[in-house]
Amino acid sequence: MHKQQLQQNLIYSHFSEDLFKQYQKHLGWYRFSLMTGVQGLLVPAEVGKLLRLKKGKRIGFTLWIYKASRKYKISRHLRNLLLPAKYKEQILSLERF
Repeated sequence: MHKQQLQQNLIYSHFSEDLFKQYQKHLGWYRFSLMTGVQGLLVPAEVGKLLRLKKGKRIGFTLWIYKASRKYKISRHLRNLLLPAKYKEQILSLERF
């Protein structure tokens, strides 16, 4: 039933293409690669193929760094490096509540 729903209701259209272009524009190359790499690991194979997502093989090193940062309690600093400068103050203000 799930597979049938994927086949019947998902398409890659010019809207999909534009959405990914906007993601890349606003996130930048590294964050966009990180996002699509994680998505490629999480979504079903059919969806990944449809959205032209890579399997995220190169993301392994990034995940290793993330795990190490959690272990050594530097994940907050690492996260702050990844935050877009334009929105960093707004995002960090959410933590204060």
